[in-house]
Amino acid sequence: YQRRAHGAGIVPLHWSRTARDVSAVVDFYKDVLDIEPSAQGTFEGGRYVAFEHGLQVQYWQRDHQKGGHTTQWFEEQLEAVSNKALSYSCWPIWGDNHYTVQTTFSEGGYERLAERLRRRGVSSVPFQGVTAPGIGAAAAFAEGTTESAQLFTVYIPLPGGWYLEAIADQQNPVYLSKAGLRSWDPQYCYTDCVGLAGAAAP
Repeated sequence: YQRRAHGAGIVPLHWSRTARDVSAVVDFYKDVLDIEPSAQGTFEGGRYVAFEHGLQVQYWQRDHQKGGHTTQWFEEQLEAVSNKALSYSCWPIWGDNHYTVQTTFSEGGYERLAERLRRRGVSSVPFQGVTAPGIGAAAAFAEGTTESAQLFTVYIPLPGGWYLEAIADQQNPVYLSKAGLRSWDPQYCYTDCVGLAGAAAP
């Protein structure tokens, strides 16, 4: 992490995770996020891949693991928890294990992203913006209609059960049906999330 100027939170420099299948990760980033690897290769005992996505995102696959609690076992547990929770419109606590990027959605961009995920049997988790003390300029959400609201952020399940948070650019607002949006709780995130997620300290 790197400290922002004037005490405005911290900025992650890279995000690193294990992966049971690096090839599946590469396919997901290309097909769903339109991101090509910036580096990939092998090391003694496995493979790795990296992407430039607002920060450097790394995945490391170690082959020939032994024992019952392997990377494959753990990721399958995470994915099962996530799928079950989202099927009941609940929030999986593992969703807190994510990296965050600022995203400008082009016209229809969010809908295309959601459709790519649906084709894979995966659901994203979008939140509408709220106005609350302590969350600063990011709280200045434009009014929607009785049926629509402005998208604040969306959580995207990644291969292996981890998540990506894509915060919508509020200068280029996206409006979605309120029926498909959850309400963001501004008391949930820690103070260091202020610069990234626009949330207040609990």
